[in-house]
Amino acid sequence: MDLIDYLKNRRSYKIPFEKTTVKRELIEECIKVSQWAPSAHNSQPWRYIILDDLDTRTNLINGMNAKLRKDLEYDGKSESFIEGKINSTRSQFLNAPVLILVCMDKIVLENYSDDERNENEFVLGVMSVASSITYLLIYFQKYGLASCWYSAPLFAKKIVIDTLNLPSSFFPLAFITVGFPEIKEIKPPKRNFYEEILIYASKLVKNKK
Repeated sequence: MDLIDYLKNRRSYKIPFEKTTVKRELIEECIKVSQWAPSAHNSQPWRYIILDDLDTRTNLINGMNAKLRKDLEYDGKSESFIEGKINSTRSQFLNAPVLILVCMDKIVLENYSDDERNENEFVLGVMSVASSITYLLIYFQKYGLASCWYSAPLFAKKIVIDTLNLPSSFFPLAFITVGFPEIKEIKPPKRNFYEEILIYASKLVKNKK
């Protein structure tokens, strides 16, 4: 498979995984590759925490789901809707053979004397972590591993930090579920026409005049 086909055939799997164990060495190899992603100032702020203890994983997901319930009740969602969301997250995060928490380590970010540049630096850190995650997801595919990127930790940062006793400089950003998929092929999601996303600055400037 050439590179273009390889990239187009990667999928985010929200489907059941096989019960097959994923070797730790395989996950570590893929994470080593993700280190080669570009990052602002070469800061490499990504940190990968493998949730390899089932009790800890269960406590974390239960705590996150308790907050999810409160958030959805505040939004006025029905009980059936809330239960559906909670059951879905439990299934996704507890049944995945591998669950990885991805954090940004703020300690490696540049520190400026004004808030605006510090805010911009924070965004640069998030972008850097996202590039590393992308490398990781793509490399998982080489071994037939299915993976999916979830942003749930963003909505329960304190619970994640406290439950896992993370360093104060760690900022939780994402979960990645990993495993061998039960379904080997899934229909590709719709992509926008490139005319909708490609913009030439000359046209913008011309329209301004």
